[in-house]
Amino acid sequence: MTDSPGPAADPGRPGGHDEPGRHPPMPTISLGLLALGAGATDALSWAGLGGSFTSVMTGNLVLLGLALGEPAPMGAVRPAVAICAFIVGVYVAALWLRRARAEDATSWPDRVSVTLGMVALVQVGVLLCWLAGLGDGGPGQQSVLIALSAIAMGAQSAAVSALALAGAATTYLTGTLASLTTELATTGRPATMRRRFTVLLALLLGAVLEAALLTGVRPVAPALPLVATLAAIVVMGLRRPARP
Repeated sequence: MTDSPGPAADPGRPGGHDEPGRHPPMPTISLGLLALGAGATDALSWAGLGGSFTSVMTGNLVLLGLALGEPAPMGAVRPAVAICAFIVGVYVAALWLRRARAEDATSWPDRVSVTLGMVALVQVGVLLCWLAGLGDGGPGQQSVLIALSAIAMGAQSAAVSALALAGAATTYLTGTLASLTTELATTGRPATMRRRFTVLLALLLGAVLEAALLTGVRPVAPALPLVATLAAIVVMGLRRPARP
């Protein structure tokens, strides 16, 4: 799905636009899959790993502040770990993605694909650590899972940001909600608005599905974010044009 020609400012992401031929249009279905995985990851970390987030760093900053304001700030460990790990994920991925370039209007840069592949590998690590029992361990063991999940979400955030596509955020969606509401009240582009609505709905769906897994099939709960990432990679691969 692409937008109409011409640049369009994105209130939620400085510099984001949908100008064909310069930036790859990322199919809405892939964005939705990545957002679904982010929602599942946050649900897993909050409900299964002691109450923190691994993609919503604004929430973690609030949790960190609340914990630091207590007489015994032991609750600061998990949000602090998540924030630091998320920064690492963004930084490393951003270094790798500095030279990412779109090859044409129907594909995305190879470096973005590689980055999401690395995200999937980290999510495999989360699943293996969960199956090994770290999710039911103490704060130290749970912090390992929080760190891995936050690294994955940081790298995913950097990968999607490298596309410079309006409405393409998949992890931090407060700005997406504000932008969509503003566009509904003014004259937003239909394609961008559909993209924003899709990722918001997918985030919610991911949390719902993850809650069901934690309740009914807890041993495989971390598999949902991994499956979502792999599915997004496959969808984009199917849209990649054949090389001569």
